[in-house]
Amino acid sequence: MRHSAQDSSLSSGQAIRVLVTGAGGFAGAGIALALNRAGFSVFSHVGRGGESGGADLTSEADVARLLKGASPDVIVHTAAISSSDACERERDEAFRVNVGATMHLVQQASHRSAGLQTHRPPYFIHLSTDLVFDGGVAPRGGFTERDEVCPRSVYGLSKLESEQIVLGSSLERSVLRLSLLYGRSPSARQGFLGWMAGGIRAGGPVRLFVDEWRTPLLLSDLSEVVRRLVVAWGEGRLTADSELLHVSGSERVSRHDFGVRYCEHFGLSPDAIVGVRQADVASVAPRSPDVSLSNEKLQRVLGYCPATVEEGLKLLREDFGA
Repeated sequence: MRHSAQDSSLSSGQAIRVLVTGAGGFAGAGIALALNRAGFSVFSHVGRGGESGGADLTSEADVARLLKGASPDVIVHTAAISSSDACERERDEAFRVNVGATMHLVQQASHRSAGLQTHRPPYFIHLSTDLVFDGGVAPRGGFTERDEVCPRSVYGLSKLESEQIVLGSSLERSVLRLSLLYGRSPSARQGFLGWMAGGIRAGGPVRLFVDEWRTPLLLSDLSEVVRRLVVAWGEGRLTADSELLHVSGSERVSRHDFGVRYCEHFGLSPDAIVGVRQADVASVAPRSPDVSLSNEKLQRVLGYCPATVEEGLKLLREDFGA
């Protein structure tokens, strides 16, 4: 995606400073790298160690020090416990991290006492999930931003509560509900695709649901959406329509079909893939059958259409040089 070098600067010519929390994770690492390549001044929070000095986002004092040191114009909050099963096992920890950290970041970003040196309070971009919906009966075309939320899992509940904190703040903000992410990330964590591809190449069996439907999102598409939002904010073009956006791929597909099509694109045998139903697999967290999202509002607001599965896998194959 081509963009001007001026996109990454404020009107004063100074590069926009972006703090990316969770930059050691799959989504955060990809976003941080993309924004850095686009010319933004990126400050990466990776938990323990790194540029952030090991800031604990569940500590109000640590968050205050982090924001004072980074002095961000924009905060992209990706840090979270994203394993649904882990959240189900450790409910208190899930809320402490997914909700508590968000609360501290929003509160500290909202107050000048945090020591921020910016000309205005930071723009807050918060990553959420399609799992705020129950997925029992997905509407034709996927859930929209207007549909009622009803999470089934602790993870979904914690992300919904964090959404409400961000949307209830006085900050300029965008909550991005994401579909199943896949792609290439500089992080050691490679998400669903890494697990699936590794299992297929090892000969399996890789059990994939035939009755669980998502709208898979390419990581580079997410990064481009974030870049466009930051540019719009920097140019004063951000509107209220940007406060809540569904960022999803442009095709609804089952996990099983996604795996088969991955094999087709990468010249692998699909024999290692075993189609299973949700009812046949034990899971700590309740699973949602269909949380496919509609990205029509995203296309209207940002003029950007994320890839279909076919387009995404082709781009991914080219990226890997396959």
